Amino acid sequence: MKKITLEAFKDNFDEYVEMTSKEIIDIFNNGNLIFSLVPRKEKLKTEWGDIFGSLPKEAYDEEVERE
Repeated sequence: MKKITLEAFKDNFDEYVEMTSKEIIDIFNNGNLIFSLVPRKEKLKTEWGDIFGSLPKEAYDEEVERE
């Protein structure tokens, strides 16, 4: 997880958006959390896990081969 300021996010938007595919990024302004950028894989894992409980990695990880 990476924590950055709003100004740093504005200055390096493209870099942080690309990093979001690999890790969660929390954006802060004046020490307060404004929002988080969450990779799609993590979002799916959480959403589907809430519905079905635990999930096999194949359900949310695009890099795992499915049989």
